[in-house]
Amino acid sequence: MNIEIGVLFDIDGLGGPSSYGTPSWRILMKNLDLRQMPGVLVYQGDLDIQASQRPYCFCIAISEFTELTGGSSSRYFTEKMSAATDAGLFPLGKRIIEGSGVTRGLVGSGRVDIDGRFRMSSQLGDFGDLRLVANGREFGWRVLPDEDSLATFALAYLAKTGGEGLPLGAESQQLCESVLRDVGERPTVTALGAAGLPADRLKTACDRLIRQVWADSPQQAMPETKTAAKAKSGAMPEEGIQFFPDKKWWQFWK
Repeated sequence: MNIEIGVLFDIDGLGGPSSYGTPSWRILMKNLDLRQMPGVLVYQGDLDIQASQRPYCFCIAISEFTELTGGSSSRYFTEKMSAATDAGLFPLGKRIIEGSGVTRGLVGSGRVDIDGRFRMSSQLGDFGDLRLVANGREFGWRVLPDEDSLATFALAYLAKTGGEGLPLGAESQQLCESVLRDVGERPTVTALGAAGLPADRLKTACDRLIRQVWADSPQQAMPETKTAAKAKSGAMPEEGIQFFPDKKWWQFWK
C-alpha cells in the first residue's frame, strides 16, 4: 500500500508567483531530517485548490510504500510539517493533504535513499536543481543526482565547461564539481561506463573529469582509481565492484 501525503504552501505568502519554489524547499529542509524518511519518493508542483488568494498553491508531497516501511516516514513527515510555524505554510487545518491522488500531476523530484541522502530525479533536468544542492548544504541535506541521471549530470557538466552552449556561471560550476566530488570518482566513472559511450569518447570524458574535478583529490591515490582506468579504456568494471546495486522498489517512478 502506498501512502501519499502533501504539505501545502501559500504562493502569495512566499513572495508571489515568481519566487515560491525555493522558499518552500527551504522550509522543508529546515524541518525534516531525511535520515528519518528512507525510501520515500518526493514530488512537487502546483495544485489547483481553492484555499488561498490564488486558485492554486504549491505542494511538496511524499509517497511511501508502507508494506516495507510500516508508514514511519509518513508519520514523521506529517508530525514535523504539522508542527512547523514558518511563514508561507498554509494554516494547520488546510496544510496537510492525504490520498491516493495527491501526487497525480506533480513532478517527481527525487527520492530519499537508505542513507538519508536526497537523490534528484532526472525529471528535474540534466543538472537536477542546483538550488536544492546549495540550500540543502545549509540545512544538512546531502543532495546528489540519482543513479540513473549521474552520467547525464557528468556529461552536461563536461559540455558546459567545454564550450558547448552557454557556459556555467562560476557558482554553478563550483556546485557541479562539488556534487561530483561528493558522489566520488569511481561511481561517476562507472555510471559513464554504463551509459554506452564509444570507447574514445568515454576515455576523453573520464580524463577531463579526473583532471577538472579530482586532480587534487586524495581519491587519486586510492585503489578505486583502478576502476576508473578500466572504464577509461572501455573495459567493463569487474564483477563485484559495481557501485550501484540492483534497483530497489523506491527507484521505480510512477
